[in-house]
Amino acid sequence: ADAATATIRTRKFLSNRLMHRKQFVVDVIHPGRANASKHRIAEAEKTARKQRKERKNRAKKFRGTKKTKATKKEK
Repeated sequence: ADAATATIRTRKFLSNRLMHRKQFVVDVIHPGRANASKHRIAEAEKTARKQRKERKNRAKKFRGTKKTKATKKEK
């Protein structure tokens, strides 16, 4: 593995409704490095979250979700 590469994995997602936030565990694997900065980890998670959101929106658009209009019953 490259010395500059760090692998970031998230797991154990929780939704804290009291504090209105999501919580999760972050596993950081950084072979060849003494440590990984919190700033780089936060930036990597931010970009990954943004990519997941874009991928989800693209999939939704591709599926062609259609909203059906309710038809009024004639009396």
